[in-house]
Amino acid sequence: MADTPIAGKQEVEIIDSMEFAKRRGLPLTWVQNHTRRHCSDPIPHVKLGALVRFEWGSDELEQWWGKHRKHGAESAAAQNPEGAPAPEARKLARGVLQASTGWERGAKLAESVINSRTA
Repeated sequence: MADTPIAGKQEVEIIDSMEFAKRRGLPLTWVQNHTRRHCSDPIPHVKLGALVRFEWGSDELEQWWGKHRKHGAESAAAQNPEGAPAPEARKLARGVLQASTGWERGAKLAESVINSRTA
C-alpha cells in the first residue's frame, strides 16, 4: 500500500490487519481481537465500517508498541504503575500458591501480600 502523509506528522504507511500481523509476527486473530470494542488496550487503528487499517510508522502506534515492551528502565516503570504488585511480590505469591492447596491458598496469599507491603 502507498505512503500517505498526515497533516503535521511524518509519512505513514496505511496497512491492513493481515499486513500488520505479518510485520509484527503476531497471529491475525490476536490483532483482530485487539481492535474490537471490548479490548481494554486496543491497538491504535482506523475503522472504516468493517475495514480496519493501521498507520504504520505513526507516533500513536509506536507509543502503543513501546508501552508493551518488557525490557528497559523506561518501560519497566510503565509496566509497574503505582499500586500494581512489584515483581518481588509476584515471586512471593507464586511460592505461596505452589505450597498451599484448597481454601487456605487464598488466605495464605492474602497474608503474604499484606506482610510484604507492611515490611
